[in-house]
Amino acid sequence: MRVLNGLNEQDWMAEAARVGCSPAQLRPWRARPELVAFAGRLTDSTHGVRRLEQWLSHRGGCLLAAGRRTGGERRDVLAFVPRTVLQKETAGNIEGEGRGGSEPAELAAFQQAWSHFQRSRWVFRCRHKELVLDRPLVMGILNVTPDSFSDGGRFLETDRALARAREMIAQGAAIIDVGGESTRPGAEPVSAEEEWRRIGPVVEALVSEGQCLVSVDTYKSVVARQALEAGAHLINDISGLNFDPHMADVVADYQVPLVLMHIQGTPQNMQRNPQYTHLVEEVFEFLFRAVARARAQGIEQLLVDPGIGFGKRWEDNFELIRRIGEFRSLGYPILLGTSRKSFLGRLLDVPPADRLYGNLSVTIFSALQGVRVFRVHDVRPTVEALDTLRAVLEKKIPPAAQEGVS
Repeated sequence: MRVLNGLNEQDWMAEAARVGCSPAQLRPWRARPELVAFAGRLTDSTHGVRRLEQWLSHRGGCLLAAGRRTGGERRDVLAFVPRTVLQKETAGNIEGEGRGGSEPAELAAFQQAWSHFQRSRWVFRCRHKELVLDRPLVMGILNVTPDSFSDGGRFLETDRALARAREMIAQGAAIIDVGGESTRPGAEPVSAEEEWRRIGPVVEALVSEGQCLVSVDTYKSVVARQALEAGAHLINDISGLNFDPHMADVVADYQVPLVLMHIQGTPQNMQRNPQYTHLVEEVFEFLFRAVARARAQGIEQLLVDPGIGFGKRWEDNFELIRRIGEFRSLGYPILLGTSRKSFLGRLLDVPPADRLYGNLSVTIFSALQGVRVFRVHDVRPTVEALDTLRAVLEKKIPPAAQEGVS
């Protein structure tokens, strides 16, 4: 279940069509600020859905359910739920009024999604360090590859890679994400041995210096284990645990945070005509299932990434960004990687190195929607933009600025 966020008129039309009603039927509900809109699927009998519909109706809400079912007993629903019944500690006390009986069990799905959506702080254990996510942070991209789309070959030598990492740390990066295999569209995979040969000395040096958290961008469990054995603090898996069946076991062994990303296909074929029927719903469900698999393996420290540019059409990227807040309903911090990507180049008609201003716009918008980690090439401008946004919103003025620097 997801809290709807950032919808335009076309989005509302699609959500209405999903449950078989007209946009006109939704307009009166959309206009009521005391209601929270949800979309998703309920696993229940027709009787259970009807009971929930009646229960909400008695309290000024609305439930619209598709006549068809998906996945057996799962039914597409669109709901408008009063905020007063979303508070778990009070919802159960509204009964005894003779207006619909006891609280339906199905209401728990909406209450959980709402609770997740409102969460704003996480504290992750990263070996002997902590990652506190109560505000947006920057993850600096370090590609130790010959063929990455933006900076391939620039940092292939260990000394240059370390110099670049130290530069990003000085500019304010809280995390350095080290990758040894390009995942640009059409990129050819490399062996685990070659991937570790590229990144191993860099990971070991950064861990020993201890200036930042070290993330390793890999979907291979062998590389992940080597990196974690060397002291890495996070694993960033672009496959959402789908490419290597042993990845979850490795991360669970070391109890470090794991980034789960959505991808359709593989880097080799992901941009060959990707297709979606209901984009946000499908990406959300992919991540929901990935979270469930990770938790079943004992991994509780998770971040989710909608995978901008990974098996997405040009327009899909913009829709996911516009509705990025809906992924808060998963209950985990959102990581977003849009830096220098081709959807910005196509929009602005500029090469990768000139896409900073477009990416800063995406960053500020997404920070306002609750995104907590931004994976970028341009660290200093991003850090400064986020610091400025925080000063405006929270009046968190750094001491140097308060001293009258002008």
